[in-house]
Amino acid sequence: LKKWLFLRIVALSETVDAGKRLQSQGEYQKAVDEILFRVPTLTLEEIEIVFRRFESGEIECYNRLKIPEIIKHLIAYDAEEAQRVREYRIRETQHQYESDLPRVSKSKEDSFLCLSETDLLTLDAAQKRYDSKKST
Repeated sequence: LKKWLFLRIVALSETVDAGKRLQSQGEYQKAVDEILFRVPTLTLEEIEIVFRRFESGEIECYNRLKIPEIIKHLIAYDAEEAQRVREYRIRETQHQYESDLPRVSKSKEDSFLCLSETDLLTLDAAQKRYDSKKST
């Protein structure tokens, strides 16, 4: 991870046309450390998206590509895009679990409880535990 990020920052610095940019090995390493400390939740793919935006000119760096500019845009991406994706994944996971739960129909005329085979086995096991405790 650190090696990829280090090499990618070197490539970014060489690609983006900026008068003030990261140039030394120490600056590259400091950038790696700051990225991992300041935005630890970003994946490599998400970091790559932001770096490509720099390289394509979608993110303007105004002749300066130093650590604060890189961090600023990574944080902004994390706050906007990555958070949206994570929330979507959480909703999908919740939906998946909710679909496994017993459901009651919403219609008053056709009120019924929908149970899966797993629900029935769980209820059967609970009934057996209850019966065994009751008999002792």
